[in-house]
Amino acid sequence: MKSLSLQTIFSKSNIILFFCWVVIASIIYSPFVLTVGMIGLAAIALFRVEIGTGRFPIQIDWEAIKKVLRLHRSPDFWMISLFFFMILWDYSPNQDMDFWLTRLRIKIPFIAFPLMFYFYPKITERQFNGLFYFLLVALCITAIGIIINYFLHQAEIIELMKKGKPMPTPRNHIRLSLLTAYGIIGGIYLSWKQFFWRKPREKKLIIGMTIFLFLFIHFLSVRTGILALYAALLMLGLGYAFAKKRYLMGIGVVLAVSAMPLLAYHFVPSVKAKIAYMIWDWQQYQKGEGDIYADAGRIYSLIVGWEIVQESPIRGTKMGHLRPTVQQKFAEQFPNASEIHMPHNQFLYIAAGSGLLGLGVFLFAWLFPFFYEGNFRHPLMLGLYVISFVAFMLEHSIENSLGVAFFIFFLMLLVNHLRKDLP
Repeated sequence: MKSLSLQTIFSKSNIILFFCWVVIASIIYSPFVLTVGMIGLAAIALFRVEIGTGRFPIQIDWEAIKKVLRLHRSPDFWMISLFFFMILWDYSPNQDMDFWLTRLRIKIPFIAFPLMFYFYPKITERQFNGLFYFLLVALCITAIGIIINYFLHQAEIIELMKKGKPMPTPRNHIRLSLLTAYGIIGGIYLSWKQFFWRKPREKKLIIGMTIFLFLFIHFLSVRTGILALYAALLMLGLGYAFAKKRYLMGIGVVLAVSAMPLLAYHFVPSVKAKIAYMIWDWQQYQKGEGDIYADAGRIYSLIVGWEIVQESPIRGTKMGHLRPTVQQKFAEQFPNASEIHMPHNQFLYIAAGSGLLGLGVFLFAWLFPFFYEGNFRHPLMLGLYVISFVAFMLEHSIENSLGVAFFIFFLMLLVNHLRKDLP
């Protein structure tokens, strides 16, 4: 019985879930642990653990590896890998090699994660929901720590936020806000599914954590995350209302989502401070005095990005030449800018580096898993894409390792779970 128990504990499914927990937590806390979690997920895709069989406990999983021969039948897994090959294809002589290699390295998960989740057995409904339950708990623990730190240093933090600085968070505040927005959507989904792990009373806990995170994301006051959350709630609410032909409910959703920012502005000091700074920053930009402020730099980056697209619309500058081209245009047009920004829009970033041709490939690869076999009907798939779209519009969110990990991990988790033909 002991060996059977150990075999159950170290089953492939349980080890996969463990490393998924590691990845979720490390997106919030630690780049090093994120790397460890990704390596662990890759290893368990190729190996299995066998306890009490008399053989070496780690064995190559040949059955999983043989699945690669059938990969062509599963384009929803591998189509997103075009993100990596776009950068590889964009190699050119005399380019900024360091920038090109960094882009290539950052895109490696777009090859690794599809293969890993394709090799895995199908993630069951309980396992899938349990991962979002874990996400809720991890985000709530993090939020409590951030709130405690805020009240310990309230005056200093409010003053910093009035100057455009973010509230202190364990890692990147934008990534945390987007993850929180997705966690809220996950909490709503779990409540709708009446999910609990052990005891039915956990359903009330899930509702409570979801409401807490909804309040927290406004307290955190990161515009990208709040806008992404509103957009996701609006799309999900309208989609449900129209699917059920409850049109009055749809109107109610629009009104409710529209009222939320006004209520947050009047009742949450951090939101009010952030909006006041945003208005002041915009006024400085209009006066031509915004060179040292964050929002002006983002606007400059969009102007520069669009000019690059206009100069080379079909093929772009090639990705390895994008950074020096942006630096040159900033030097020519905005010499007093305090910082040089790459185009703060993922679509514009791709169009500037790879042209409209590359943007077309990017959009096809990005949207393919969403529409494949009606995946867009799943609330968490729709929520992920709406949140990602908002992030893409406001920044180049998959040009850093955290943004890539957030998007590709949850996308492949969904694709694996939604496949009907995986064992």
